[in-house]
Amino acid sequence: MTTRSADHRAGVLGLGRVGGVPVGLHWSVAVIVAPLAWALAASVLPAEVPDASLGGRVLAGVAAAVVFVATIMAHELAHVLVARRLGIGVRRVTLWIVGGTSEMSGEPRSPGALAAVAAVGPLTSAALGLGIAAAGTLGGPPLLAASLGWLGAVNVLLAVFNLLPAAPLDGGRVLEALVWRVTGSRDSGRRAATAAGRVLGLLLIAAGLLFTLRGVVTGLWLAAMGWFLGASASAERAGGRLLGALAGRTAADAASSPDPLLQAGWSVAAVIALLPERPSREAAFPVVGLDGEPVAVVTLRDLTRVAPDRRATTRVRDVGRSLSADRIVAADTPLERVVPLGALPGTDLLAVVADHGRLTGVVSAAGVARLVELSDSGR
Repeated sequence: MTTRSADHRAGVLGLGRVGGVPVGLHWSVAVIVAPLAWALAASVLPAEVPDASLGGRVLAGVAAAVVFVATIMAHELAHVLVARRLGIGVRRVTLWIVGGTSEMSGEPRSPGALAAVAAVGPLTSAALGLGIAAAGTLGGPPLLAASLGWLGAVNVLLAVFNLLPAAPLDGGRVLEALVWRVTGSRDSGRRAATAAGRVLGLLLIAAGLLFTLRGVVTGLWLAAMGWFLGASASAERAGGRLLGALAGRTAADAASSPDPLLQAGWSVAAVIALLPERPSREAAFPVVGLDGEPVAVVTLRDLTRVAPDRRATTRVRDVGRSLSADRIVAADTPLERVVPLGALPGTDLLAVVADHGRLTGVVSAAGVARLVELSDSGR
């Protein structure tokens, strides 16, 4: 599954980098691994290997569930490899409760590129599934053969499910590419895919609740998956609206003059006295050095954390947060690169626009929201 802007870093355990791309494991993966291992040990494997010991079944179940997570990772890394080959950046890969997400930092420039990145994931799962299932027929311990058979079947089912023509599934991306190709409009393709995603989500929720009422416990899982798909499709539609508003715009279009503009050497007490009356505790203000170059961002919360008796002697740059290189951009930088698609930056992620090293304006959530509103009102 590929996403444009999902941010699942909260509760994510970093596993390192693959090809320079951060890979993480969300805590919710345990929610699926444990039940899978138990289901295998308690029902699937006993039906296939009745004389197997409980300990052997539990060990095989845990191993199969862990390998299943690894096959999901392979699915996502296939997206990453093709995306990078086509010049599309990838922020991170995260394994999630309903599978995996590959978060792209760029957009495919053609329907063919979009379809290629999307289709490679299910094709990888299908190939893995068929290969694993074939390995299970080559002989060996009965528990191993049964586990491989299950893994193969689940990966093939995963491939089929991901090819359903509904966002955010890979099939939704393929549908988006097809509509884009036929109509010449990327937005039309996005609307079709996200609409299908919302419909699929509602159908899965309804089916899950129906199964639950009939005593089938797995219906709750089906309903949860439907909710996730529907919510993701709605979020993508909102992201598409933002993308349309940002198209052709630069950082200068959304920039506003910093008020007040804080000098790095000023004291915290002097800065607090300069701030507007009753600002939000999360409102962010840029800090510049002697040459006018942006060096930090500070919020009222940062300032008020300094003890009153130390404010006169503490410099504002010592309490501000340093600006990373990607938060300092030229005035002609496309807004699509400044603002993550699908989500407005929070005040904590203030983007500073610099020209020849000197601060000329700042891009805030309010500035981007204003552009979106003006774009909508002009339609």
